[in-house]
Amino acid sequence: MTFSGEKFFSVGKHLGKYSKDEEYQRSAIGRFYYACYLVAREIYNKENNREMGSSISHYKLKEYFKGLDGTKEIGEKLEILRNNRNEADYKLYFNEKKVKDSKNKSKEILDFFNKEF
Repeated sequence: MTFSGEKFFSVGKHLGKYSKDEEYQRSAIGRFYYACYLVAREIYNKENNREMGSSISHYKLKEYFKGLDGTKEIGEKLEILRNNRNEADYKLYFNEKKVKDSKNKSKEILDFFNKEF
C-alpha cells in the first residue's frame, strides 16, 4: 500500500489543535506543506511518466505547476507554503498567522488536486 501524502494534512490539523505551543504550531506548518508537496510530486510523476529526482524537487514542482495551463495559482501557493515551512523551521521569530495561512492554502491545493487529477 502506498502512503498518501494527504494524511499529513490531518496531522497538521491535529498538531495545530493539540497545543498552541510554538513547537506544535511550527510543526503543523511543515505537515501542511508536505501534504501538498507529496501529492504534487505524485501528480508530476504520473503526468511525466517518471520519478522526480530529489535534489531540486521542491523548486522544480512549484515551477512545473506555475507553467501548466490552469495551475499557475497552485504553483504560487506551493511556493508560499514552502516559504512558510522554511520560516517555521529556521527563523527565530515565529508568525502565528502563518499557521492558518498554511492550513488554508494547503486545503485549497489538495481540494484542487482531488478535483482535477
